[in-house]
Amino acid sequence: MAPVPVGALNTTFGGEDGGPLIRYDGGQDGWIRAMSLIEKTIALSVAAACLVMLVRLMIGSRRRERLDRTVLGNWHRASTWVVKTWRWRVSKKKAAKEAQAVINRARTRGDWDGNVFRPKSFQKPDNKPRKPVDRD
Repeated sequence: MAPVPVGALNTTFGGEDGGPLIRYDGGQDGWIRAMSLIEKTIALSVAAACLVMLVRLMIGSRRRERLDRTVLGNWHRASTWVVKTWRWRVSKKKAAKEAQAVINRARTRGDWDGNVFRPKSFQKPDNKPRKPVDRD
C-alpha cells in the first residue's frame, strides 16, 4: 500500500503484509508508528487514576475518608510485602553463600577421619595431636 499523502490528517492504515499501523502527526517528517504497549499501559493507568479522582470528588466526606483509608492500607500492605520478599531473597542468597564458605574452609583447614574433623590448628608442629590439659 502506498503512503498516504502529507495533507491527510489522522489517517491510520496497515499494509497488506501485516505491517504496523502508522498515522500522520503533523510534524516535520509527518509519520509516526502507532502507540507501543508501554505507552498504552501508561495511558490506561493515567485514565484510571483520573477516573478514581473523579469518583472521589463525587462521593461524600465519610465515604471519601473510608476510601482513602482502604487505599492507603492496601498500599502499605503491598509495599511491605514487596520489601519483605526482596529482603528474604537477598538473605537467602547471602546465607547460601556463607554456608558454602564455611564448607570450603572445613575442607581445607583440617583432616577428616571418618566423620571426625581434626583441625590443623589443634596439632603440634610434628603433626601429633595434642592431649587435653587436665585442669583439676
